[in-house]
Amino acid sequence: MRTICLSALLFLLPLVALADLEIEMSVTQVQAVGGKATSKEYVTRTWFKKDMMTTWAIDGAQRIIRFDKQVIWDIPKGGKSYTEATFAEIQQKQRKSRHKQAQRIEQIKNLLVSPGVPEKTKIRLRELIKPKVYKVKTTGSEKVLTFSCTRHKITRNGDDYMEIWACEKLDAGVEFNRIQSLSASPQKGLQQELDKIKGVWIKWSLTRKASGYSVKQTAVATKVLTEELDPRSFNLPEGAKKTG
Repeated sequence: MRTICLSALLFLLPLVALADLEIEMSVTQVQAVGGKATSKEYVTRTWFKKDMMTTWAIDGAQRIIRFDKQVIWDIPKGGKSYTEATFAEIQQKQRKSRHKQAQRIEQIKNLLVSPGVPEKTKIRLRELIKPKVYKVKTTGSEKVLTFSCTRHKITRNGDDYMEIWACEKLDAGVEFNRIQSLSASPQKGLQQELDKIKGVWIKWSLTRKASGYSVKQTAVATKVLTEELDPRSFNLPEGAKKTG
């Protein structure tokens, strides 16, 4: 899944209960590989209506999530074609991914008891199969734009992983915290912690680290509007052909 995924499938948010919403987010991504850092900035726009959402990404691509139809449509720039994935298909892919991960863990465990494996390699392998434990805690309150938000910090194995500023008075009309569960490989244990957060996210940050690599994404709402949205905005473009 492209940038639209991460920047829209992990994040974006709203205002008066049950009102349709439009949210513009400014996203900054800083990536470091081997000590060299690069950064980029882009804007995403997302519209919410009860059980529906649609996001436009920097490259002009569009993603529509229809909770009422249990389907996701990805539409490349131009709107002449689209791909479709049902929630059931996504869940099946997730099960296959979990099965492959379990097989990989068993292979690593076998390597750890194999003769001749250097201790440095064993340390790295143990880190790979170490269970990831997520914990969320409330760290205070803060205003973002004109909205009063509760600030939440999520740690992974004790290290900072996410920060989320959520406004409980806002309602996107969708199960906002469940969007993450629609990713190809949702993080085990993370959803349980996200479910503890109430309201719409209007600011968030995510930090991921690996050996010699790190990436931090920060997003903040620059515009939040409440207005009646045409339900046709959440339909496929007329004439668009399915390609996958």
